[in-house]
Amino acid sequence: SFSVVIYNVQDTSASLIVRIKNIYIKARRCGQVVRVNSGAAVPRVFKLEILVTLTLQFLRKNCIIFIRNWICYTVYSLHTCCTYTCPCWENHEYARFRNTIIMASQEFEEAIVLALDQRTPFLKNIGNDIWEYHELGFKEHKSSNLLANALEKEGFKVQKNVAGLDTAFKATFGSGSPHIAFLCEYDALPEIGHACGHNLIAEAGLAAGIGLKSAMVQASLPGTVSVFGTPAEEGGGGKVIMIEKGCFEGVDVAMMVHPTSYNDAVPTVLARRAIKIVYKGKESHAAMAPWEGVNALDAAVLAYTSISTLRQQMKPSWRVHGIITRGGVKPNIIPGMTEMHYYIRTPNEKDMEVLYKKCTNCFQSAAIATGCEVEIQKLAPSYSNMVTNMEMVSTFVKILKGLNISMDLQPTDHITGSTDMGNISHVVPSIHPMYSIGTAVNHTKEFAQLGNTPHSHQVTLLVGKAMALTGLSVLTDKKLLEKIKEEFKRQSIDSEY
Repeated sequence: SFSVVIYNVQDTSASLIVRIKNIYIKARRCGQVVRVNSGAAVPRVFKLEILVTLTLQFLRKNCIIFIRNWICYTVYSLHTCCTYTCPCWENHEYARFRNTIIMASQEFEEAIVLALDQRTPFLKNIGNDIWEYHELGFKEHKSSNLLANALEKEGFKVQKNVAGLDTAFKATFGSGSPHIAFLCEYDALPEIGHACGHNLIAEAGLAAGIGLKSAMVQASLPGTVSVFGTPAEEGGGGKVIMIEKGCFEGVDVAMMVHPTSYNDAVPTVLARRAIKIVYKGKESHAAMAPWEGVNALDAAVLAYTSISTLRQQMKPSWRVHGIITRGGVKPNIIPGMTEMHYYIRTPNEKDMEVLYKKCTNCFQSAAIATGCEVEIQKLAPSYSNMVTNMEMVSTFVKILKGLNISMDLQPTDHITGSTDMGNISHVVPSIHPMYSIGTAVNHTKEFAQLGNTPHSHQVTLLVGKAMALTGLSVLTDKKLLEKIKEEFKRQSIDSEY
């Protein structure tokens, strides 16, 4: 119930060195190390099996990171186990020490909250500006530069144009492990703007990065915090490209949040394949010689109808939807070419293989029935299903509750669609909680209006704080990080994921 304590103080008397050495040898067996470094005078040492300091300045500057997740259990254990032999634990000095520890352990959480409270107008303006820009995927130049420049001013080292993408960036502070990543999205939808709230996603990710960095500076915490700018989530798969280019190598955990009409800590996010189906027939005059033609529109209509008929045999969690993007040029010309775009979605890759085969059978049979040729092409990068790390999201939910937002860890009946954050979750332990900003449904004009209200910004900054505090927990709790990684390994070998 105690950890290694190493004193580096001015008092180098032989008795103190022997005492430290003996405690180090004993405590090393417990597997944790608490390094205490000070140039100040030797603080009072209780005659227990562990050395402690009473200096608030000492704790603030050097020690709190190590004591934070250790003191609540360990000091209490030493107190209850050693009171009968060490009455000094009951005296005023112990009370001061205990209260100092508790106050200091809360101080870094307060540093995050204070840093973000002070920047509230600035962060809201960032979200508002991105909402006003409403740039489409891979064209988010203003939004990307706005975020990257803001992070650079906050002391992050910024790399632009990462993974060969003009509007992707990586902003980093610190070095080594643990490496905490927060992800920003900022692409809008055609015609209806930020109807999926990506301006708020960017605002929350920016807030989380700045908040955690503030605590790291105050406590001299080891580790790394990165904020990734990930373009073109709406179909372009910016994160997929960044994964392929190795952008997330060395990252220990990844987090982002997403606005919607309800709270859901463990959203059902489907795998998705986006395909283009092209039918090639033969043009002919529709009145003079229709028999000379091979109608590619008939093939498209037949394929569309076949998919609709297939729905009776689809699982409730499967989704297939498409449009005819090219159906001909004039009514009196039999279409010689038609084109369709389809999305196929399932809860996991195992189901995807089954449903994809069923759909391609529909597309191919329509070609055979009409005498057309068919080509099935990849329309965009494939998105993987989201695998939520329960250890990490449990920490997030507990912290969020302290901010007066409730989320249930039990999966809901909501199916949210697909995102390239799912791909991230297959290479790095990840969370992607959904939070409510109102009652409108995503991808509507009504939701776009919700994305730039005082209420939506207020809630967004609260979940941004929760992400930053979750990152702090991962940085300062070695056991939590180990549990997160162990769960990720289990999920990686489970075929259901």
